[in-house]
Amino acid sequence: MKLTGLPPLSLLTQRIESDRAASARELVPAFERQATSVRRLIDEPRRSPHALAEIDTLARDILSAYRAIPARSLGGLDAFARVADTAFRSERHEILDSSHVPPFVKHAAMLGLEFVNRRVGSYDLWRRALARRVDDLATPHLYELAAGTGGFSRWLAAQNVPYRLTCSDLEAGYVVVGASLAERKRLPLKFEPRSVTELGHLKGVDLFFTSQAIHHLTPGIVVTMMREAVRTASRGLLLVDLLRSPANAVGTVAGIATTLPLPVLMADGFQSVRRAYTLGELELLARFAGVAEIEAETLGPVHGIVHVKGLVEDTN
Repeated sequence: MKLTGLPPLSLLTQRIESDRAASARELVPAFERQATSVRRLIDEPRRSPHALAEIDTLARDILSAYRAIPARSLGGLDAFARVADTAFRSERHEILDSSHVPPFVKHAAMLGLEFVNRRVGSYDLWRRALARRVDDLATPHLYELAAGTGGFSRWLAAQNVPYRLTCSDLEAGYVVVGASLAERKRLPLKFEPRSVTELGHLKGVDLFFTSQAIHHLTPGIVVTMMREAVRTASRGLLLVDLLRSPANAVGTVAGIATTLPLPVLMADGFQSVRRAYTLGELELLARFAGVAEIEAETLGPVHGIVHVKGLVEDTN
């Protein structure tokens, strides 16, 4: 079963994002001093322990400025729209992110989410998005970041795609489970523990990618990952995630409910959308990181993709 008729982004969200995007280009020049500071902090050979906190603070500042841009085309509804947007947005952690949840429950839930993504056709959508970026290469090396148990990468490996695949996550428990499942099926897939902010020393990666993971990361981590990835991989970084809007929340929960109606997955699916970034926010963070080429578009009924590549020339 493939759920292709779920509701698109809500009209209200579309209007807000359209108006903000028209003014967003003015924000990066206004925050040029902060952007320069962020880029220097990320590029330091030995990043200080306090650097990521400073990067996160500065990234949050520019996001707050972006979210305060009025949706002028809504007229008198602008104030209501911004209140509604703020009320819907949340940074509360998901249930399965809690340290109080036993690892075996987290691992089982991750496998359940993999089942949902396979059944509703998400993996095939993501595969096609990847293929468009690397299929002119003979045997491209694709590297998944923040992959959890690596469900998408394991699915890719089972499709006999002509890719070299590496899968990583910061949590060692997920890496162990994913590697064990890949080994059991003899899949040509390497697993390793890795932070998304430590990519600069990797060699031979053509494209980094994430699948439904960005909403778990703070703005500072997203900015750092973007800059590290685009200066390391020839084809940059492809982000695939849910998009924040009330209509998307309904669609996401409906997809889970009709496939594997586990309460924890439905609750976390709803919260995932509330935590998610919009395409405009991700584009802004990419500009803040100094990315040269940014491509963003919706993907299917509930997802969006952002492809970032290359760095702007530093004139400072």
